[in-house]
Amino acid sequence: MRPRTPAALSVLALAALGAACSPSDSEGAPSPPVSVLARCGATLQALASPLLPAPVPASLPGPVALPPLPAGDDGDERVAFDLAPTLRGEHPAVVASLPPGEGCAPTLDLLDGLPLPAEAPREDTVGGGLVAHALAGALVITGVDPGADADADAWDTALAPLDTKGRRLHAPSRADALGAIRDLCGGLVPGASAVVVLAGRGVGAPVSALVLGDETLTLTTVAATLDDACADAGLVVLALDTSFAAGIALAPSGTGPPLLVVPGSDAAVPDAPRVDAHGGGALSDALATLLPARAGDACLGGLRPRPTELLALFPDAGTLRDAVLARRWAALGEPALARAVAAGADPAAARAELEAALARDVPSYAMVQRNIRDAPGRCEVDSDCAGLDCPVAGCGMLRCTTDHRCVAGLADAGAACDDGDACTTDDACDAAGACAGVPRICDDGDVCTRDACDPELGCVAPPDPARPPCDDGDVCTDGDRCGEDGRCHGGNAPCDDGDPCTYDLCSPGVGCNHYLSALPCDDLDPCTSGDVCRGGVCSGTPIRCDDGDPCTRDGCDAALGRCTSVPAPEGAPCDDRDACTLADRCHDGDCAGLPVACDDGLACTFDACEPGGACSHLPAPGFCVSASGACVAVGARPLDAPCEVCAATGVLVADPAREGTPCDDDGVACTYDRCEGGACVHPPVSGTCHDGDGVCYGAGELMTGCLRCVGSGVATPLAEGSACDDDGGGACAVGSCDALGTCVATPLPCCPLGELACGEAVDVAASELSPGSVTIWPCAGEQTPGPERSFRVAPGCAGELRLTLTGDPSLRLAVTRGANCTGGACVVVRPSPAAVPVQASDVFTVTVDGTTTAAQGFRLEAACTCTPPRP
Repeated sequence: MRPRTPAALSVLALAALGAACSPSDSEGAPSPPVSVLARCGATLQALASPLLPAPVPASLPGPVALPPLPAGDDGDERVAFDLAPTLRGEHPAVVASLPPGEGCAPTLDLLDGLPLPAEAPREDTVGGGLVAHALAGALVITGVDPGADADADAWDTALAPLDTKGRRLHAPSRADALGAIRDLCGGLVPGASAVVVLAGRGVGAPVSALVLGDETLTLTTVAATLDDACADAGLVVLALDTSFAAGIALAPSGTGPPLLVVPGSDAAVPDAPRVDAHGGGALSDALATLLPARAGDACLGGLRPRPTELLALFPDAGTLRDAVLARRWAALGEPALARAVAAGADPAAARAELEAALARDVPSYAMVQRNIRDAPGRCEVDSDCAGLDCPVAGCGMLRCTTDHRCVAGLADAGAACDDGDACTTDDACDAAGACAGVPRICDDGDVCTRDACDPELGCVAPPDPARPPCDDGDVCTDGDRCGEDGRCHGGNAPCDDGDPCTYDLCSPGVGCNHYLSALPCDDLDPCTSGDVCRGGVCSGTPIRCDDGDPCTRDGCDAALGRCTSVPAPEGAPCDDRDACTLADRCHDGDCAGLPVACDDGLACTFDACEPGGACSHLPAPGFCVSASGACVAVGARPLDAPCEVCAATGVLVADPAREGTPCDDDGVACTYDRCEGGACVHPPVSGTCHDGDGVCYGAGELMTGCLRCVGSGVATPLAEGSACDDDGGGACAVGSCDALGTCVATPLPCCPLGELACGEAVDVAASELSPGSVTIWPCAGEQTPGPERSFRVAPGCAGELRLTLTGDPSLRLAVTRGANCTGGACVVVRPSPAAVPVQASDVFTVTVDGTTTAAQGFRLEAACTCTPPRP
């Protein structure tokens, strides 16, 4: 920041006294530190906005906050404001500063120009491709400016319909910009046209120039380069959509190619306006509409114009200025007028004030022409115009004029035309230019319509239901007659074949057809039900006859048409439906079986078969049954449950006399063995834990890599992500704990799996590649999702490491300083070999990585060249 000056501050203070400006909330403004909010209760931007000068007129956009600025040398908080956001050229800006720990009154500094962010040069095509011996070529150069992309897009729209081809460069160096001009004219055939566009911010002292970034390109140098490089061009159009462009009018010499200069500003108004605060120049935007429209009027759509045709496309100064004013009014005037009217201003007065304000910022566009002369035109004879896509009406056609332009004229007698009458055909022009045709014959071939011709609609055919009987040509209809819709209709012809298992259908042109169906039917069998057609035959499902008696044989008598039953033979198998019997048999017409055996062999239980067929074994009074099936008398303890006793109710319960007494040892040294609630339990000794193998641990000791013993005797997982030792991961993996306390191995990215010494080579098969862990290298221009393999290389001397990769061409070579690929800057070389400067202590990780998932094997060679030490 330059030193604060009293003069600058006083100018801004006077402007602030007459301003009624609300604080700006521009999107993207920097967020203040908490200290400003705590001290002043407002942002630095809100504190500074009322001190800024008001816009003139007040309804136009006011100061706009710029991207954040770094703190000053003394730690000041700073916000920059653009005081004229709708102007394109160099204009003032203000920086508001608030020192830390002081009051809430910002200090303002007036700057000479806007702080612009640095932009990397980029290049693209304009108008459809690069110049290659074309009839017309184009070059669009944009400088550092927020509207550069809008400028380039506008010129792409303007030039594309003319089929001009070329390049567009954003923020190039001065040398690259001049080289592009030479390349443009070098790619043209002699006599062809060149369009050169300079768009962006300009400077006016000591000479007019375009700001490219760290450099500027003077308009005088551009003119001299055009004179030198484009001497053979039929026409050079130089469009200057930048501030301070008027000086170019004096720069061109009297020699050189024919030249048309369209400046974006003049000496009176050096700040050429934008369409909006962040858009491109109004000159570019206006020509993007005017040039394609004028090209269409001149039948040049999609054609590369000759020099004289290209010159005729550019509008005169008045038309161009009107177009710029229209865009300025749509972008700025109409919104401002709406705001003024909403605030109560007189519409007519407010509109007049806004139109005058906008007109003051629009240059006069004084075009410069030099050495303009006639050049070969589009045509020599009328037939040369036949291929142009330019519509003509009636008996018109494109004619070739004496100045070799294609314009609309009368067609020759007999030429095809359109007389606009739908009731004529074969329309042709006569010698007087009139178009006439032969009357059209209307006959649709339908006997049920009255055919006629309408001059606008052509042939029409209204229905005529009064016509005599007709024939619709369909063998599937009878009694055909004309209907209200003008068509011949008839009733359905009979096709029933009397078969219940066929569909009877009639096909036009064929007649009756009979298709097999699956419809319900009657097979005339009283012993079936659910009869349906199957394969053309009617059949049903046999009726089930069951009287519920397991000792009868049931069936259906077709002669009687009903179910019948006869006794089953004596001893025939049956089912008495009793789950507690076996081997059921019929005897004297009854079904019975042998009882199920349920004896459990214990003298102290009552054995019975339950209705479901399951056996029950209830203890006898005075006894219980243990889990092992032993009888235990009331008051006795079972051998397999020493902590229980047999109660008088016949069930085993916890023995109060044994509560807390020792019981069977579980073999773990750090547990107590005692009866609790009738069970032998083994709680841990206080401050200990044990694992499933009975190994004991003290409180705080690690039981596994991710489990620690706590005082309650419970193993607790370590914090998720804690480091652990996973034996299965190997040297190229690192272990970490998950949420369940399991140690999980994570492969290290591009971990070296071997050493590669200078002078050695290694062959690696596809099966030896590891899954890809690095898919994007910081220094690469493409992704590498394929498998990879890494090596450690330590040259051991200062000099150069040279790596050569052969094999699969989809593989890439990545070199990283350090023991693995993390943390170091990489160099991706394609194709190999790669040469890397080294010091004696350097260690590198060399990774061969695939750009596809189907990478194959490779061979990698390392060679070192050591530089002898200086004496």
